Amino acid sequence: MNVRRRDFLTAAGAFTALWGTRARAASTAPRLIFVFLRGGADALSLAAPGGSAFSAFQALRPNIAMANPLAFAGLNFHPAMQPLLAAGPAANLGLVLHAGGTADNRSHFDQQYRIESGDPSGATTTGVLGRAVTALGRRCACVTRAVPQSVRGVADPLLMSDPARVPPMYAAGSPRPGWTRAQRLSSYVGSPEAAVSAAARSAELDGNLLAGELAGVTSASLTAQHGYVTSNTQFAQRLALAAELCDTSLDPAIVTVDGEQFWDSHASQFTNDPTKYKAVYKSIDDLAVNLAALRVDLQARGLWSHTVVAVMSEFGRTVRENQNQGTDHGRGGLMMLLGGPVRPFTDAGYLGARTWSLPASPTASSALSVVHDYRLVLAELLERHLGLPRAAVSSVFQGQVPLTSGYLGTLY
Repeated sequence: MNVRRRDFLTAAGAFTALWGTRARAASTAPRLIFVFLRGGADALSLAAPGGSAFSAFQALRPNIAMANPLAFAGLNFHPAMQPLLAAGPAANLGLVLHAGGTADNRSHFDQQYRIESGDPSGATTTGVLGRAVTALGRRCACVTRAVPQSVRGVADPLLMSDPARVPPMYAAGSPRPGWTRAQRLSSYVGSPEAAVSAAARSAELDGNLLAGELAGVTSASLTAQHGYVTSNTQFAQRLALAAELCDTSLDPAIVTVDGEQFWDSHASQFTNDPTKYKAVYKSIDDLAVNLAALRVDLQARGLWSHTVVAVMSEFGRTVRENQNQGTDHGRGGLMMLLGGPVRPFTDAGYLGARTWSLPASPTASSALSVVHDYRLVLAELLERHLGLPRAAVSSVFQGQVPLTSGYLGTLY
């Protein structure tokens, strides 16, 4: 028997009454929030070379090099990055320059697949974070529209875009208690609510605990309550929901969040004009102000000291601006790490690259090189933060990453 979409939405109105008030968890288990900026974020618009190298950089981008940069740790940051450079946030801000995948693949979807699978060849079907979660024996959550490749292979991953949209029809004792799980999931096929099916399935399997804790909670209420800024994209709501999920009985080891900003800036990049449509300035501002809000949120919840937030994109962009005042697909990029366990970029104990190395004579297609394999950064987080034994970490990366070469010292 089929149930109409309207019936599901009507039933959702009774959600709060069914599950009562929410109870918070108090887990101190380590966790990772993995933020993927899809579209190829321009690392050199986030943080450009400092000192005399900045003049050379400006010459390569006469129309789109950042104006009024903020000098910090030998680099020049975009002025919209200021929320992350303030005294508090900077204390736990790590940067990995020249980070990226070892395969020189400049297709968005192909490179995203290779990055998220952890396999430069693109031959692996499971996700690198999915394999890590399985090895940890813990749970993961995805705050996005669809289960990302990074967690493929995990049984029943929690997928959620807004807790208010999880219908109680999936719960035990629902109006259709005799339905099988497959029947309940199939009723959403082809509808806009398809993305919540995994969330509802997970809530059912967890004995409805999560459904009860999120009763009456919406993404909009979370952003308003915890000081996120929603002027540009849905990114604020996703980060707010990620923090909330970390504070429930789900106790996820890993939460993935897809950025909603516009990064694929082939033309009219507008690095310095926040008023323009699809301006990179707006994307940077949205990223920085809401990552800073996430820090405050996690601190208030008592979770900051054992949480690491890792931010990366599939690749960076070309060094020289193109004829359309934009930048094209590149290679090396910037990883940002935040959280209580993170060693700041300013700390002498960090062993990674300290400055950008620009090509000597860049052409229209010249890109930043990849000096630091992003997988080595993730491996350090898995072993030294999440507590996976070295052998298990090696297995997560299918023996492809030489862990004996040492880590970059991104953590205290």
